[in-house]
Amino acid sequence: MRRTFPERRGSALMLAVILSAIVAVISASYLKMATHESKFSYTSFLRNGALNLAEAGAEEAIWALNNDDISSWATSASGDFIYKKAVGFDYDQAKSTSIQMIIEDPTGDPTITARGVLTLPDGRIMDKILRIELVPRQVAPNGLTAKDTITFSGGNVGFDAYDSQSTDIIGSVEDEGTVATTSIVNDAANISNSDVMGGVATGGGTVNMGPNARVFDAGDVNDYGSPALIPSGYVNPELVTNDFRADFPAIDAPSGGTFIPVISSNTTLSSGTYIVDSITLTGSKRLNIDGDVTLVVKGDVKVSGSSAAININQSTGKLKMYIDGNMAVAGNGIVNVAGTYNPTPNGTFGVTPSTTGAYPKPESLIIYGTGDSSQSFSYSGNAALAGVIYAPNAAVSLNGGGSGGELLGAIVANTIKVTGNYGFHYDIQLKNLFFEEDSYRMESWNELTTEADKTKYRNEFAAL
Repeated sequence: MRRTFPERRGSALMLAVILSAIVAVISASYLKMATHESKFSYTSFLRNGALNLAEAGAEEAIWALNNDDISSWATSASGDFIYKKAVGFDYDQAKSTSIQMIIEDPTGDPTITARGVLTLPDGRIMDKILRIELVPRQVAPNGLTAKDTITFSGGNVGFDAYDSQSTDIIGSVEDEGTVATTSIVNDAANISNSDVMGGVATGGGTVNMGPNARVFDAGDVNDYGSPALIPSGYVNPELVTNDFRADFPAIDAPSGGTFIPVISSNTTLSSGTYIVDSITLTGSKRLNIDGDVTLVVKGDVKVSGSSAAININQSTGKLKMYIDGNMAVAGNGIVNVAGTYNPTPNGTFGVTPSTTGAYPKPESLIIYGTGDSSQSFSYSGNAALAGVIYAPNAAVSLNGGGSGGELLGAIVANTIKVTGNYGFHYDIQLKNLFFEEDSYRMESWNELTTEADKTKYRNEFAAL
C-alpha cells in the first residue's frame, strides 16, 4: 500500500501559488510597459508627423522666395509679412491636418515661421513650429572655391585679398580670402610651396603642403613685421580647416536679345542683351563695353595677343557673360584691367591702385559658365583679368609665365589649377555680390520648444 505525505503536497501547492503570483506580476508589468511603450510610440509618431508638415511648409516658403512666386500668399494688414495656410494632407492617424506659414521681410533677409498641425480624433492638437532665418546666397564669398580639387603647383603662386573700394594710395592687402573646396578626398587642396594669406578649407579632405608653404593672416604679419619676414614653412593651424560646406546653384542664360554672328574685330557695345556665336580677339582687336551689357555666347571666347582686350568702361560699363563653350585668355591678353594699372610684382602681396588712384573692380565683369563637365576656362602667359568666374561644372586653369599672370576677383568652379608665376587677389567687396534671381540659403534653423515661444506664434497664426 502506497503512503502519502500531506505536508509535502502542501509545500508544492504553496510553491505553485507563489510562482503563479510572480508570473502574474511580471505579466502585468510587461503589459503595462508595453501599453506605455505603445502610447509613447504613438505620441512620437504624431510628433514626427507634425514636424514633417512644418518642414514641408518651410520648404514651400523657401521655394516661393527662390522662384519669386508668392502670388498665392496673402499680405498682412501691416504689410510686414506674407502668410499662407494649406490643409487636407493625408494622415491616417489624424482627423485633420494643416500647415501654416509666415514669411517676415520677404524682400530683404526673410524669416520663415512654419507650423505643422495634427488634429487627433479625440480633439487633441499636436503641433510643431519652426523658425528659419534666410540670407541671400553669395556668388563668390571666398576667393577660390571648387566642388572638386584645388591644386597649386610651381611654388610661385600667391593668394591674398584686397579692397577695390580702398582709398589707400600705397596699396591694399587683406586676409579675408579662402582657398576652399567641398572635396573629401586626400589632397583635396594641394598648395605645394605656395603662399596663402587667408585660409585653406576642405569639406573633409586633407590639405597637402610642401615644406616651404606659408599660410598666415594679418595677425601673423603684425607679429613678424611684414609678409616677407614670415618664415618658409610657417602654417597657422587655425587657418586650415576641414568643415567647409557650399552649394552651387545652376545658372541659365537669359533668352532673347540682339544677334551678332561673331565678334572678331574692334567692337563697341552699349546697354542691352546680345547673343553671339563666338568671340575671337587677336593682335590689337578689342571689345569695348560702354553700358550695362549682357552677352550670351553660344560657343568659345578667345582673347590673345599683345594688346587684345575686353575693355569695360569703369564709369559706365558693366558686363555679364554667359558662356556655353570654353574661354581662353593667352599671351598678354587683358580683360577688364585698365591700361593705367600696373600688375602686382610676383612675390609681392596686395594690390596697388592704377596711376589714377583707382583699383580694379571685378564686380563689373561677371562670367557665368553654363556648359557641362567638359567646359574649360584657361588663362596663360601674362594674361590679366579682373572679374568673377562662376562656372561650377568647369575646369579652370591659371598658368603663369614670364613675369606672371594675375587674376583679381573670384573663381567658383569644379576644379581649379594654378601653375607657375601667378598672383590671385580676392576682392573683399565681392562678399556683397548676390545672385540676381531670388536665391536664399538657410542661416539658422530652430524648432521652438518652450511653451511661451510656441504660444506666441500659435496666437499669431490664430489671428490671421
